[in-house]
Amino acid sequence: MSICLISGTVSQNIYVLFHETQAVAWRILENISEKDYISAFATLAAAFFGAMFAFRLQQREKDRERQELQIARANEALQRIIRMLNIVGDYRTKVVDPVRHLGQAAAISMKATLSEDVSRERFDVTDLSFMVTKDEQQAVFDLWLEERRFHTLMQAIDRRTKIHLDEYQPIAEAKKLHERNVLTLDVLRTEIGPRVIDGLTVLTSFIIRDVDDTLASLTAAKDTLRDVLKLRFPGQKFLDFELVKPGVSNAN
Repeated sequence: MSICLISGTVSQNIYVLFHETQAVAWRILENISEKDYISAFATLAAAFFGAMFAFRLQQREKDRERQELQIARANEALQRIIRMLNIVGDYRTKVVDPVRHLGQAAAISMKATLSEDVSRERFDVTDLSFMVTKDEQQAVFDLWLEERRFHTLMQAIDRRTKIHLDEYQPIAEAKKLHERNVLTLDVLRTEIGPRVIDGLTVLTSFIIRDVDDTLASLTAAKDTLRDVLKLRFPGQKFLDFELVKPGVSNAN
């Protein structure tokens, strides 16, 4: 019974407070002339619409800045894949193509190359988190795959170079093998050792094949990335790169 009495008292007090507040508000409104009321309303409306316009303007500016950042990050990814294309394409032209026709003899004929620092050539997929459609996510996943393929090829090149410089050449020079007229792989296995020659043969065959495959897949990934970016950002220009085909000059 006491609980009901307390609740009833609270409800009555709230009603009285609301009624008194309403009465005060009406007395204030009665003391404002019609001209003052219209002026106050106009000032309030101007302040409201001014604030709304400023908010929308600020929001559009934030959207523009966010889009510019996204485009910059997309171009950074394109720059990285283009650098990879250039590195592999240059290696194919200067190292692989001159010995491609030699068959297994390319294992000892292909020159060793100095290691190139490619550690920075990695994609930060978090920078492309704005790409959320199915096709965009596939394009980002392709970049991750191409990064792995590229570094696998670079590691194979470095391993072959190390074997050629550290193991093959010292023995070949000591035995003056370059002075002999005929050198077959069987002879070299005997003179150098089967482990070294077989290692060079396997790595050289892999490199010659993978250089072509990597260039093809890098080009496809680059084209796919550009396609999805042009759909997301219509009218925006994105970087591109075309390899010069072997035997074709781009000089005009």
